[in-house]
Amino acid sequence: MQKLSYALAAVCLACTQTEQPEEKAAAASPDSGAAALAVVRVQPDDFLDPAWFTVPRLDTFRVVYRTGEDGGFNLGTEKLRKLTPAQEGRYLQLRPRPATEQLQAPYYFYSLQENTPARQEITVLHHDGEYLFQLLRLVYNTNHQLVGQQVVAHFAADGGGISEAYGQFATPALFQITTLQTAVGAEDSVSVTTEIDSIVTFFTVAHDKFRQASQRTYQRTKTEALQK
Repeated sequence: MQKLSYALAAVCLACTQTEQPEEKAAAASPDSGAAALAVVRVQPDDFLDPAWFTVPRLDTFRVVYRTGEDGGFNLGTEKLRKLTPAQEGRYLQLRPRPATEQLQAPYYFYSLQENTPARQEITVLHHDGEYLFQLLRLVYNTNHQLVGQQVVAHFAADGGGISEAYGQFATPALFQITTLQTAVGAEDSVSVTTEIDSIVTFFTVAHDKFRQASQRTYQRTKTEALQK
């Protein structure tokens, strides 16, 4: 019987030891809850809704378009979300525009580049009401104040001329915009000549402010046979 008592005591001691990690884990659970709460606190607020942006995040800033069978250009604005007058005031931080101007020259949410509590970056497409579409890069600080605004791409088609510009960061402190201006020149029964001007502009970037540093212009002529 004495040996049996010793055995039972040993088993009870083992049970007590195996329960200690659970007690430590239970004691540690408030800390884990605090850690989870800390994670929640660094999530973005409701300043931006990702559902507003239908274009994926851009590495190269470009106005995307398609050429129709009739030779026209489709920029897909019917799939983009227009900014309301209140949103123009909040995100563009402009004075209210007349209703007719808002209707004829709308702004569209384009791409969501970054959305953190400390910094938000988006692109917005603006139609001038005629033939020019400009892509604006907008940057906000932790208080949702607009601290950076720059046209980083555009597309325009007017008659026989097309102007297309696209931009990208060569380095975090250097931004490059390349503009291609194409105009149809001489045309005869067998060929058509196109004149192409290329303009490469570099900007230095500091605190999301752009300052033009240099610009180079190139010209060339392309002759193509007419398709029969």
